[in-house]
Amino acid sequence: MGKRYYYRFFSLLIFAAIIFVVQACVPPANNPPTAVSSPTPPNGAIDISLTLTLKWDASTDPDGDPVKYDIYLWSNPESMVIKAFDFAANSYTISQPLDYGTKYYWKVVAKDGKGEVTSSPVWSFTTIWKPGAINWQFVTDNAIHSSPALSTDGTIYIGSWDNKLYAIYPNGTKKWEFLTNQGISSSPAIDANGIIYVGSEGGNLYAIYPNGTEKWKFTTGGSISSSPAIANGIIYVGSGDKKLYAINPDGTKKWEFATSGSISSSPAIGLDGTIYVATSDGVLYAIAPNGGKKWDFTTGGSISSSPAIDSDGTIYFATFDGILYALNSDRTIKWQSTIGSYVESSPVIGSDHIIYIGSHDHRIYAIDSSDGTQEWTFDTNGQVTSTPAIGSDGVVYVGSNDGKLYAIDPNAGVDKKKWEVFIGGCAYSSPSIASDGTVYIGSLDGKLYAIKSDSLGLANSPWPKFRKNLRNTGNKLDQ
Repeated sequence: MGKRYYYRFFSLLIFAAIIFVVQACVPPANNPPTAVSSPTPPNGAIDISLTLTLKWDASTDPDGDPVKYDIYLWSNPESMVIKAFDFAANSYTISQPLDYGTKYYWKVVAKDGKGEVTSSPVWSFTTIWKPGAINWQFVTDNAIHSSPALSTDGTIYIGSWDNKLYAIYPNGTKKWEFLTNQGISSSPAIDANGIIYVGSEGGNLYAIYPNGTEKWKFTTGGSISSSPAIANGIIYVGSGDKKLYAINPDGTKKWEFATSGSISSSPAIGLDGTIYVATSDGVLYAIAPNGGKKWDFTTGGSISSSPAIDSDGTIYFATFDGILYALNSDRTIKWQSTIGSYVESSPVIGSDHIIYIGSHDHRIYAIDSSDGTQEWTFDTNGQVTSTPAIGSDGVVYVGSNDGKLYAIDPNAGVDKKKWEVFIGGCAYSSPSIASDGTVYIGSLDGKLYAIKSDSLGLANSPWPKFRKNLRNTGNKLDQ
């Protein structure tokens, strides 16, 4: 009995030893690393630079194994491309610039070196549009002479000859439309409370709430193609009845000022509140905020161009017979410069103290503001009635009656053209530049165009665009 027990005990010992040896020879289970997370750019991001670094939160391995990554990047959904293999860092800089306006997909595969892998989800991003590319077009029912105004929330306002003022979201969809009594060539202006003011060829000035409902309308005795200016809540607008009107915020008349000719030029307001406005018979008026005349200046040509005001108070304006004037605020002439053919375009002022203006001779002129000498010209293939706009990077944007918007680099050599884009019809409208680089301009084909650029908003200059600022207030004090 004892002997049998001994053999059984000895057999169990041998069996246990075998089990121990077998277990010792079997490696422990290998666990996969965690998936990477928190991608940069974020999934679905847009307007991403062509040169960028992909980043992610690092993977961890439950077994403490070192983790490496395979990075995949592709634009064709049927062709996944590996960009890096066995990469140790949790970021990867793309060596070659990506393509403009392209949707890219990417993922990161984490590996522990022992055969276990874990893939991230597939993420995506879209690169910036190529400068000069049309982002979208908004269609109205008639030609557009009006120039866009931009509110602080990004809404774009523009009038059309179809009798309507349109409010458009930054993505190009319609927010609302407002029907007036006749076509609109006047450009809207926006006050500090978001109220929009615009004139009609039927002689009414409309005040419109940001939701598209009418606040009031004020009737003049002639057509309104002049664009309103705003200062201290007072709205100033010219009319074909030869009067400049000052209108209170409630729509009542504060005063009217009789001129010697019809007014299609838009008023500009100086640092001291003086209102400058020009008439079809060639007279520039300086009017005090109380409606009294300070002075007038008679030229030899009709004026539809609107004044621009420099930091020192100098007033620049052009006459239809092709002369650009610089007047001191006391009416004395600083200089005058001949700029080719007829002029309807209005001057703008760059941070480099250069004045830019278009002419019927198809050219953009760059004029030294100190003495009126010509710095350079740029040729288009059509009359230039559009007023230029200057971007934050100094690039000048202007439409031409050849149906194109031009981007002009003043610092380039002989060929200053940066790019051009066809916008369907003559450009009487003047461009505005949003802070995201979108250039908005209307066309006689009845469309508002949104065009990509490298300029992130307007230049920090005395008067960078038609009506001075994005809200089109025509007020020297407003940014």
